[in-house]
Amino acid sequence: KGSVDLDDRGLIGTDMGFQTSMPGVFAAGDVRSGSTKQLASAVGEGAGAAIAIRQFLENKDRN
Repeated sequence: KGSVDLDDRGLIGTDMGFQTSMPGVFAAGDVRSGSTKQLASAVGEGAGAAIAIRQFLENKDRN
C-alpha cells in the first residue's frame, strides 16, 4: 500500500494510458518503464499523460 509497481531496474510500470498500479497516479518520460529515454518521446508521453489525467478526473467526477 502506498507505492507503485517498479520493474527490475526501478522504473515505474504503467498501462498504455500512463496510469501506474495505483489508481490516479500517472508516470511519463524517463521514470517510466518502456520509455525510450529521448526528449521528444518524453514530451509526447507527458502530453499523453495529461490527456489521460484529464479523462481520469472527468470520469471520477461523474461517479
